[in-house]
Amino acid sequence: MTRLARLAAAELIALRGRRLWWAVVVGGAGSFAGGFAIAALVLPFDEASAVESSIVVVSRGSTAAVAVALLASLAVAGPYRDGAWMHAALAAPSPGMRMIAGAVPVVALSTGVAAIAVTAAAAGAAVLDPDPLAALPLAAAGHLAVVAVWSVWMLCLAHATRSPLATLAVGAGLPLAVEPAIAGALALSAIPGARWLLPGATLRSLAELPIGIGAVVEGPSLADAPMLAAAALGWTALAILAAWARAHGAPPR
Repeated sequence: MTRLARLAAAELIALRGRRLWWAVVVGGAGSFAGGFAIAALVLPFDEASAVESSIVVVSRGSTAAVAVALLASLAVAGPYRDGAWMHAALAAPSPGMRMIAGAVPVVALSTGVAAIAVTAAAAGAAVLDPDPLAALPLAAAGHLAVVAVWSVWMLCLAHATRSPLATLAVGAGLPLAVEPAIAGALALSAIPGARWLLPGATLRSLAELPIGIGAVVEGPSLADAPMLAAAALGWTALAILAAWARAHGAPPR
């Protein structure tokens, strides 16, 4: 455990100079604008509960998912491109140990970015009206939990692709473009509930479970929690397997 702590600390130090502040900018500025926009959409629905309003503002207004994808692109995939990964390889020849040690600072930083995003989304919503933030602690807790899982997925994606551009393209394109298109098609199909099992939608649905079928959002109910949890575990296992297989394959050139 002591060696793992030393390796994690070394990985954190190695992240200096990688322009990670861009992730903070995306998470902060984007979430402020998102919180403002979502609050403007929610406020006209007088029948929306305080819980629903708070969760929708945070879950739909936060840009933490994109910010974490950018963080993984810079902090994890970047060293594969510029050769800095060799320093970690010399310190810890075991690929598994390197992945675990590197995950500690990245997940911690991602959770910090998510906290900034939640605060910014709340501030953006408060510009219009503080009422949608009455249940902010509940909304923030759920969002931080799912972003922590998302950060593990992005970490594995970065290790699997070893490409900053591919990591950012998938990590940002999946929740912003690909999943909405697929979800729209599934909603009109014979299996509309399948749209909740898409990777990003699964995590968002878990965060929005307290809403159920609300005035603004029509999502899965608490009875669907086991199914969503199983889907999240399945996507997590798939991501870890992909990263593990790539780590034990041919070394980067």
